[in-house]
Amino acid sequence: MWPDTGKGHQFESKRAESGRYNLRNLSLLNSLDLAENSFHDEIPQQLSRLSRHQNLNGKFQLIYHIVLTSRALCWTTTLLWDRFLTKNLTSLEELYLSYNSLEGEVPTSLARLTKLRLLGLSVNSFSREFPPSLYNLSSLSLQMLHFGDNQFVGTLPHSTVNLSSQLQRLLFFGNRIGGSIPREISNLVNLNLLDMSNNNLTGSIPDSIGRLANLGILDLRNNLLTGVIPSSIGNLTELVYLYLGFNRLEGNIPLRL
Repeated sequence: MWPDTGKGHQFESKRAESGRYNLRNLSLLNSLDLAENSFHDEIPQQLSRLSRHQNLNGKFQLIYHIVLTSRALCWTTTLLWDRFLTKNLTSLEELYLSYNSLEGEVPTSLARLTKLRLLGLSVNSFSREFPPSLYNLSSLSLQMLHFGDNQFVGTLPHSTVNLSSQLQRLLFFGNRIGGSIPREISNLVNLNLLDMSNNNLTGSIPDSIGRLANLGILDLRNNLLTGVIPSSIGNLTELVYLYLGFNRLEGNIPLRL
């Protein structure tokens, strides 16, 4: 754990290139926290040379301090991924890019980060479909995947169930994702938080959800779910919070809860 100054800083890339903030010699850096900043110009290119990064927290408020068209900002997003994040930082374990204005689509090159455990992309403006190939990352050791509060569309791909069996937190609330919840969701045996709220999910809640023995929070509210609430939810002995409101569900909450 590194000390928290409790202050945001106006970190400019011109200063990063100077001696005072030179990143060139930090080849052994294990953790880099650039949260709560307002970057002017580009993120320093030296960042891509820090191949030993294990934790990269880049909650950049502004990647560029200029007005960009949507097309230009999509280019900026691609630049961010391809130049800095997926090129040389193959040892990266934690990546947080929440609370930005990142747009466009999440590139499939993210799959190069084979040691990634925690991925936070929430509260951005990502749109289009979340790449289905990224749901098929059973080779990764992902423990958390958070892409809530974006503008993702499309249907929930069946390959969601192929995410790492080590996955503990899966959050994609506040998007426009449709489709049904696959019954094989029970393959994610270590899930303790599943938040699919505020989407366009349809169909019924699969009975197999009752096999997620470690589940502590299940949030499916504000979707288009139908059918009877499965009695198997009563098997979730670790469940603390259950949110099913604002759907078209029938029946009662199991008495075992």
